[in-house]
Amino acid sequence: NNLMINKLPVEFKGKLDFLKNGYDLDFNVKSQNSQLNDFFTALPPQFITWLTKTNIKGKTDLLFSLKGKYIAEENKKPDIHFNMKIRDGFISYNKAPLPAENIFLNFDTKLPSLDTEKLVLKIDSIYFDVGKDFFNGNVKVNGLSSPKIDARIRSKLDLAKLDQALGIENIDLKGSFSANIVSKGEYNKEKKKFPETRGNLELKNGFVKSLYYPNPIKNINFKAVANNATGQLNDLTLLISPASLEFEEKPFNLYASLQNFEDIAYDIKAKGELNIEKIYKVFSKKGLGVTGFAKMDVAFKGKQSDASSGKYGNLNNNGTLELKEIKINSEFLPKPFIISEGLFIFNQDKMNFNNFIASYGQSDFKMNGYMENVINFALSDSEILNGSFSVDSDFIQINEFMAFANETQEAKDITDQSGVVVIPSKFNFDLNANVKKINFDDLSIENLVGKVNVNQGKLFLQNTSFSLIGTKVSMDAVYFHETPTRADFDYKIRANDFDIKRAYNEIALFREMASAAEYAEGIVSLDYKISGKLDGNMTPVFPSLVGGGTLSVKNVKMKGFKLFNVVSQKTETAALKDPDISKIDIKTTVKNNLIQIERFKFKAAGFRPRIEGETSFDGKINLKMRIGLPPLGIIGIPIKVTGTQENPEIGIGKKTEDLEETEYVEGMELAKPVVKTTTTSIVSDELQPQTVKDSLETD
Repeated sequence: NNLMINKLPVEFKGKLDFLKNGYDLDFNVKSQNSQLNDFFTALPPQFITWLTKTNIKGKTDLLFSLKGKYIAEENKKPDIHFNMKIRDGFISYNKAPLPAENIFLNFDTKLPSLDTEKLVLKIDSIYFDVGKDFFNGNVKVNGLSSPKIDARIRSKLDLAKLDQALGIENIDLKGSFSANIVSKGEYNKEKKKFPETRGNLELKNGFVKSLYYPNPIKNINFKAVANNATGQLNDLTLLISPASLEFEEKPFNLYASLQNFEDIAYDIKAKGELNIEKIYKVFSKKGLGVTGFAKMDVAFKGKQSDASSGKYGNLNNNGTLELKEIKINSEFLPKPFIISEGLFIFNQDKMNFNNFIASYGQSDFKMNGYMENVINFALSDSEILNGSFSVDSDFIQINEFMAFANETQEAKDITDQSGVVVIPSKFNFDLNANVKKINFDDLSIENLVGKVNVNQGKLFLQNTSFSLIGTKVSMDAVYFHETPTRADFDYKIRANDFDIKRAYNEIALFREMASAAEYAEGIVSLDYKISGKLDGNMTPVFPSLVGGGTLSVKNVKMKGFKLFNVVSQKTETAALKDPDISKIDIKTTVKNNLIQIERFKFKAAGFRPRIEGETSFDGKINLKMRIGLPPLGIIGIPIKVTGTQENPEIGIGKKTEDLEETEYVEGMELAKPVVKTTTTSIVSDELQPQTVKDSLETD
């Protein structure tokens, strides 16, 4: 096919073979010896206005190819090749007094098997001049994670003349820019290699003004020198002196010296004010999402090894940093963390927080405290940031901290998961928390007081107390995320004398684990320990739960509980219908999707029921009961109960088959498990009085 993209002639040839297990591709797109002006006509529409005012000359060649087999199961992928050449280029915008001319480019890149480690990028030459000014360079890069680099760049440009020649839209540039960089060798952090480098960058009297903001950033002066003579990371030095600018009549100055990047010796000074929101608006009209003000006067001097080994006497780090209305976006959190105001005070390796007020979504925080190992953390990607804080909050919305909480509805429909709460792995923080209210799904927690520790991806709650459904609760817990859609938890909870009906109505997990509470009214206490997995919606994966404890029942009335009512009807013991239970302790254990109930007894109007057995989280039951008859319960009726809580199947006798266990396997949380159970043959629903009489036993 011979195509025209606007005025650019393009030859397109290709072949696509459908294989049994993949594809065989061979596509070629090229345009040879075309006019450079015709190439610009093929660019997106926003270039059209610029193009009508610009005189462009020169020749260009373009080549793109995609060739090879794509077979996923054999890990075969096609090769990509792209090449672009420009010769005798000439660009003059709006009859600029000095054009950009003698433009030459030879750009070639290959990506064999779509493997970034095999990337080959070559800019054999890039050159242009504007009057007596020029830009000249060539760059070669092999590989991506540990690239081999061979680069030479020289430049001397008057940015105002360059801006006029190219007609850079919506922004005015001024200043004298020069560069002289030679770099050759391999960058490999693990092998402590860095390309042999000699580099100088300098900008004098820089000026930037856009249509999006009325005032410019001016008096920009920047000089950077980088050197590495041996190709080793410990020989790398970087000097920035001076770096300064002025914005809204407020000056900002920076000096930085870094040496030996294996054990960085640093000397950094920064002083001035930066209005981050307004600076961002200079460069983009989409500045509404970026806010903040920073005022700093800091000086840091020392060595990384002294910071990591605790030789703080060899450091000289001090100063203050004041922040207001800063938005911080993190890979760990779906929403921005907003600092309303906060004052950092630096002293050696410690950074103190004074009246640090922040918010995250609907949540608010006020913090005081400190962080340690700040310098070492900033200079290394493997160090842990330590800290201790007191945190006060009126309200925290836990749901907003979940990994996918900020995704669109379409994305949520695809994943059907909101994600678990992700704990950052490089923090070790102690927080003494005092929170008035916390919301998590439909759970409302009030007056939380306790110690929280965040340590390398794990969250620990220690001696934590709070109010839930009007009852004081104490809890210890450990939580950590394994993936964005799976988490591990282990907690112990103690709650005395709470309203069982309110617990059933307001706590989803209680409804799942004690579904019989739907029919109960009265006061109970709970002392329980349980661990397991959470799925991508922060709900328990029931087969993974392991634990046990005691549910203490006091003054409880079972009203409308079908199990007791059916047993009462079938055994003609009216006292078991809606019984009042004065005081019992029900001990249970949880494992493999089953709740095992230890034997317990209670009294009901002269009768002495005894219950033991097991239930499953999907509502199936397998219970053994004995109804001890008045006056002392020595003679009783053995009963077996199977089926479900909604449809119990009652029979005389003791023998039943155990419910089938469901063991947890990794990945089970991605799909709701189907649990099969087995029961004995169903005994006739209509138990005859003679059958009951014949089954009486003594105890």
